[in-house]
Amino acid sequence: MRAWRQWLVQSLMAVVIGGHLYDIGTGREHWPFSPYPMYSHVPRWTMEAGRIMAVPAEGGAEVIWRTPRFLAPFDQARLLQGLDTLLRAGDRPRVTAALQDCLVRYERRRRAGEHDGPALHALRYYRMRWELDRDAPTTDRPAHRDLVVEVTLPEPIA
Repeated sequence: MRAWRQWLVQSLMAVVIGGHLYDIGTGREHWPFSPYPMYSHVPRWTMEAGRIMAVPAEGGAEVIWRTPRFLAPFDQARLLQGLDTLLRAGDRPRVTAALQDCLVRYERRRRAGEHDGPALHALRYYRMRWELDRDAPTTDRPAHRDLVVEVTLPEPIA
C-alpha cells in the first residue's frame, strides 16, 4: 500500500475518533460526532396509573379488579383510560357514577350466572405510583397510593 493511502486512512480515523472524543468530553453535539445524551443517563424509573380494587363481600383484603369476564363489556385499559380522562377533567361525580355502574353491572351479571366471580361489597379507584426496580417485580407494592373514589353496592339491586 502506498504511503499516501496509509496517511489518508489514518488521518480519517483520527478525525472520526477525535471528533467523538471531543464531543463526549464537551457534552456537545456535532453531527456525526455525538455523545447521544438521550441514552447517556438512567431515567428515573417511576410509573403512575389508576387501578381499580375490589372489596369482597365476605371481607378480606382488596384484590385487583381486572379479570376480563368481570369487566365486560369493558376491558381494563379502556375503563381505566375513561376514568382517568374524567378525573383529569375534574368530573369526580361522573367517575363515581361510572364506578358505581360497573359494580352494579358486575353484581347483576354474577347473580345471573354470567360469571363465577365472588360477591363484592365495594370498588375502590386509586391513583398509584410505583418506584420500579429493574431487578425485582414491584407491581404489587406501589410506593404511593391515593384513594380517589370508593363506591359500595346499593341494596336492593334490581
